[in-house]
Amino acid sequence: MRDLRQAFPHHSIVFNFLSETHDLSRRIVAAIPSSCIVHTGFALFGSGWLMLQEDCPAIQGVFKKAVKLAWRPRLARSEPIVTASLSELQQSRSGWMEQPFQIVDWNRYGDALQVIGHTVDGPLLYPYKTYYLFGMTRDFGHSLCRFFLDNGARNIVLASRNPDTSPHWVAELNQAYAATIRIEKADVTSVESLQALKQKMSETMPAAGGVINGAMVLDDRVFAQMTIETWERVLRPKTIGSANLDKVFSKEDLDFFIMTSSFAAVGGHPGQSNYAAANMYMNGLAAHRRRRGLAGTALNIGVIYGLGFLRREKSHLYAGLEREGYPPISEHNLHHMFLEAIASGRPSSNAHAHAPDHEQRHPFDITTGLRRYLRGSAHPLHWHIDPRFGHFALRSSPDDGNGSAGAKSAEGAVSLQEALAGLEEKDAVADTIGAALAQKLQALLQFPDGVSIDRHKSLMDLGVDSLSAVEVRDWFYKSLGKDFAVMKIMNAPSIQRLCMDSAEHVLSSRAA
Repeated sequence: MRDLRQAFPHHSIVFNFLSETHDLSRRIVAAIPSSCIVHTGFALFGSGWLMLQEDCPAIQGVFKKAVKLAWRPRLARSEPIVTASLSELQQSRSGWMEQPFQIVDWNRYGDALQVIGHTVDGPLLYPYKTYYLFGMTRDFGHSLCRFFLDNGARNIVLASRNPDTSPHWVAELNQAYAATIRIEKADVTSVESLQALKQKMSETMPAAGGVINGAMVLDDRVFAQMTIETWERVLRPKTIGSANLDKVFSKEDLDFFIMTSSFAAVGGHPGQSNYAAANMYMNGLAAHRRRRGLAGTALNIGVIYGLGFLRREKSHLYAGLEREGYPPISEHNLHHMFLEAIASGRPSSNAHAHAPDHEQRHPFDITTGLRRYLRGSAHPLHWHIDPRFGHFALRSSPDDGNGSAGAKSAEGAVSLQEALAGLEEKDAVADTIGAALAQKLQALLQFPDGVSIDRHKSLMDLGVDSLSAVEVRDWFYKSLGKDFAVMKIMNAPSIQRLCMDSAEHVLSSRAA
């Protein structure tokens, strides 16, 4: 290859009439310096054509005008400044020739159609590989198991220190998918335990295809009152545990190596300095694996509803976390986060294994679970003043709630209260609330005019996700003073059921 590179002088013209699939042709293309001009056989024998001088007279006119301006003793502004949006310039082929000194106004937005392709082509999981999920033997692991099986996996091992070794759902999934799901006992903080598990599984199951470390310990305390024992107990599953998994599975050709982190790692959270430090270690380990040419992703997850540790043991924290700007993440959204982590965590095929992080094709950490906020809010949250999250800020404008739109919202709330004032029948109150809610959903979901909202459908059927559900919850609270839990909104069997519950609240509050 070195001799081949030396055969092509820089800034030369190369004619390559070999077939594009020929081995020598590929080697020539790889060896030609970037300064060379290359012509292939298509230039002589192809049926296509290319008009190179289509706008030549117009371009000449622009250059002549520029020369005349350059020769002036003093460059005066002989024409008014004209601004245009990028879409306007793209739509008008001659616009830039007629007004060659236009300024692109990036604040002028227009409708744009963008086709979003699939994250990856082909399957992400395979039936001839084994996927290991550590610290995820309960409802979280059950949910991921089903999701993995739906996406092609057939061999899964779930392991933790004290698992329920025979839950009923394992037998059900094994039978339904003709799969092999094993629940084993293992300690990620012990290399010997992990090596023994790997050896045991290798006797009856295929080679490892992916690893997830979901092990965790929570013990929130103010830093000044945190003991060394508390600090180390929280760190060990994520630091030592992740390092042990990296060591034990370092020689495996893994499709993914995912470590479940938290937004507390990048944004911080009161009383969780130990948990944040543990998670940040995993972010660093993911970057280190990627530099070594291995799969690695740290998934900084927000607040999960319906699954996991918070739902089982600290569900009372949900309301406070919502007030702090953490929107709820549903089970469906969680699955897609893992899908993205699997797809983006593979080592880049077009980047050097030891390249800096900014040269890697995909990020080594993915952060989820934040809500956009208005800049200049009277009550900013602690992460709102962090410049790293500045792209979540929305510029305050009259239409954002401080001006006409805010007045309309207030008028809407007053008018709804006025409409309900003379109603005493529960059905009539529910119908009035339903009509107002339908208008809210029409705008929230951007339904075209003329499309009616079917109140017998659930909000999820209409396309309301967890973020939209938060807005619906805020609407109920501002309009009626009714504080629905987000999960109740998401799981309500119908819109009419929510309206009936709200009607009961309105009538009971009058009686009180």
